[in-house]
Amino acid sequence: NAVLDRFPSLRVAFVEVDCGWVPYVKEQMDDRFKRADPNERPKIKLLPSQYFERNFFYVFITDTFGISNRHLIGVDRMLWSTDYPHTGADWPNSRRRVENHFGHVPADERQQILAGNSAKLYQFGTG
Repeated sequence: NAVLDRFPSLRVAFVEVDCGWVPYVKEQMDDRFKRADPNERPKIKLLPSQYFERNFFYVFITDTFGISNRHLIGVDRMLWSTDYPHTGADWPNSRRRVENHFGHVPADERQQILAGNSAKLYQFGTG
């Protein structure tokens, strides 16, 4: 029980599930947790949403709603994927799709979602 309390640095990646759903689920889980009888709710140290914000990452291919709501999801939690070489991939039009979906996103956030978060999660370039 309380695995994420015992292992606070555990990282969990939700792969190819998009991310637009995350703010709603965080809100609902916190609401249900707070409404539950304190004697019957899970014995955890944080609100459910705080585990989403600390331990979970969300990989998406196409999620314009998620991109628009990235601050509610957590810019540092989102990872874009091409899904290459699967048939659902945007390749060879990946760059065009990125421009279409991320054109309004500031460069630093765009870099973080497109590459930086993956490097952090999978520890690329850490020697």
